[in-house]
Amino acid sequence: MPTANEVATLMVRDGSEAVDRRDVVLAQQAGLFQHISELHAGYMALHYPLLFPYGEDGWHPNIPLNGVIADADLDGDHAKESKIQRKHCNVTMAEFYGYRLQHRDTDGIALFRGDRLRHQYIMDAYAIIEQSRLKYLCLNKKKLRVDLYQGLQDAIAAGDNSAAAIGQKIILPSSFTVGPRHIVQNYQDAMAICRWAGCLDAFVTFTCNPQWLEIKRALLLGQQPQDRPDLVTLVFKIKLKELINDIHKKNIMGRTIVGIYVVEFQKHGLPHAHILIFFIEDCKPHTVKDVDCMISAELLNLETNKLAHETVARCMMHGPCGGAFLNAPCMEEGKCKKKYPRKFQSETVTDVNGYPIYRRRDTGHTVLVHGIELDNRWVVLHNVYLSTKYDAHINVEVCNNIRAVKYLFKYIYKGHDRATVEISHQSNNATEGNVVEIDEIKKYLDCRYVSASEAAWRIFKFDMHERFPTVERLQYHLPNQQMVLFYDDDDVHEVATRSAISRTMLTEWFKTNQESKVARSLTFDQFPQQWVWNRQLKRWTMRKRGFTIGRMYYAHPTSGERYYL
Repeated sequence: MPTANEVATLMVRDGSEAVDRRDVVLAQQAGLFQHISELHAGYMALHYPLLFPYGEDGWHPNIPLNGVIADADLDGDHAKESKIQRKHCNVTMAEFYGYRLQHRDTDGIALFRGDRLRHQYIMDAYAIIEQSRLKYLCLNKKKLRVDLYQGLQDAIAAGDNSAAAIGQKIILPSSFTVGPRHIVQNYQDAMAICRWAGCLDAFVTFTCNPQWLEIKRALLLGQQPQDRPDLVTLVFKIKLKELINDIHKKNIMGRTIVGIYVVEFQKHGLPHAHILIFFIEDCKPHTVKDVDCMISAELLNLETNKLAHETVARCMMHGPCGGAFLNAPCMEEGKCKKKYPRKFQSETVTDVNGYPIYRRRDTGHTVLVHGIELDNRWVVLHNVYLSTKYDAHINVEVCNNIRAVKYLFKYIYKGHDRATVEISHQSNNATEGNVVEIDEIKKYLDCRYVSASEAAWRIFKFDMHERFPTVERLQYHLPNQQMVLFYDDDDVHEVATRSAISRTMLTEWFKTNQESKVARSLTFDQFPQQWVWNRQLKRWTMRKRGFTIGRMYYAHPTSGERYYL
């Protein structure tokens, strides 16, 4: 359940095609009723009259991009060149709402004084963007199809020339951000990086601090940070970018070879990021001294390290919890699930499972939290430099056990939150034994929990995850069984005779092996490290710069010959 007092939205779908239906209906003077879609320029002003007291126009599909010249004003050659250079000439939903969320002195402040109603506006804007994407997939699922090349040949032999009669329907592809396939693909990519780089060395959790000065200085008079989730999101993105730069470019904790992070929005009211770090061999924390230099679990001396002491006291103390605080979020069955308070430890040691038990000396240093004096037993693991510089909760732990790797990677790619809502409903049409159609869009949307911070993050189109080095996903198939993409109205003969169909990553890898001796020294998944797949020309070329890890798509043992290949 949510642990923060916040406004949130539950995105649901009732199974109908109208995934974007809103509840704005106008009564005309003639007595007729008109349903207003979110694509109407007046939707937001009608739905939120307190935020738009002058009835300002909202987004509609025909808003031109600033600086884009209409093709009618150009001659033939220039119009063709202009069309090639740009992907679209109109403002998208995300671009428009991202623009409206920015504060400008020339704009009115009603939208920025909306408080919780502004939260609803941000989430409604994101829901419109998300459901429009889903609506496109839903309406085009019968047009866009994928089938095996061999299946096309079989259809031709059977005399079936209609593309609509064959193939599998694409419902929610892996290109849909934070969809189930998207999350699984990124998890597999992360495991491929781990397979290449070895066991990860450190796990960092960076949580936004709403009391940052950058946030407070930008607030309007009388506002609190919780009134501006968009502002909190923007500042957190800047801080996260700088933290990643400190870790991977300035090598604050040691020289790294791999970096992965995922941004999450759990029901705590604030965004946070999980960061996985892989060090080069010389910088790995092999000894107890290396661990103590990287991670601290103690309060520093107030007289000699005043700033670090105050930061740890403000951001890195757990609790208090226990018998006197049974309502604390960490309490389960009368015990703290985080195992606080910990025991005093004179020096860092490792237990029988290889996990470190960090140094927590009884130094006598204490801080007052909610009227309770806490000592080193309540300090959360942290890096002194990072916590002090960013004035935030930055939990840092060493990961030196291979058994924790899969758990950590699955943990950071576990997907979005859901909230369960039970509603009593009886349907006269429900009968036992009915076949229920699998609707991936409905499964994705049902009771999806979205906070205002996540909505603002997605509207600004910030990355939900990032990793380096990059991963090239390698497609493989049995002879004449490569995937082919086509539309319902395509002619099957024309699709089957396309020259590009026969050239795939695997077939061109075989061809490159015939022509190059260097290529024959590499396995298929090692190939992207020295070769680049040109998607336009459909061939492999020698790599001139950069580095990429190859990963073949997963094959289940029950997939038969494909698994053995």
